[in-house]
Amino acid sequence: MQSVRFNEHPMVARISVLSGAMHLRHSAISGLLVALICSLMAFSANASVWYYLASAPESELPKMASDQERWESFLFSYDGPESGADHLYLEKTWHGVHWLLAQDAEANASPASQVILGGQSIGPDIGFGDVARFHSADEVKKISALLSALDPVELRKRYDPVAMASAGIDPNDWAAWDGDDREGTIKMLLTAFEDVRRFYQSAAAEGKAVVFAWN
Repeated sequence: MQSVRFNEHPMVARISVLSGAMHLRHSAISGLLVALICSLMAFSANASVWYYLASAPESELPKMASDQERWESFLFSYDGPESGADHLYLEKTWHGVHWLLAQDAEANASPASQVILGGQSIGPDIGFGDVARFHSADEVKKISALLSALDPVELRKRYDPVAMASAGIDPNDWAAWDGDDREGTIKMLLTAFEDVRRFYQSAAAEGKAVVFAWN
């Protein structure tokens, strides 16, 4: 399974573009622009990138990906026109689940790190130069078996809000969440993990591929 590094993520690219604009100076207009950019960067740092998964027969993916409107409807709509397609939406928990699986912000050598951030690119640009990624039907079966073997009790021990914040795990406010409700935050992540596990188990049982994208 091909991996994708988190520093290639569209949110990182967006912040990098904004950071480049900080070189503006020597005029009142550029000063205002810098202030605006700083505000946008602060907003981006606190915003969470959303993560979507959809499953479908692997043979149908190229045809769907060739039609931009149909492809985005398939990726981002629960009630889109693609009959038989199953969907899962993780919102703020996707990177936290990745941390529990990989103990890293990016994909690494461990097979578990490929679940959320691995796969192969597919389809057209879906915004900010990003494209969807997918796991083949064979890879989905392997991921399903891997996830089925994981013990949530052991995953619970990997929860570390300080290390997660230091690693830049999106949305990067784990320490605040932990202080407000540690058990609630852990339960939220483990529930999301169980959702991902069931999703891959279902897709594997039906012989489907899994496509995922950020938005």
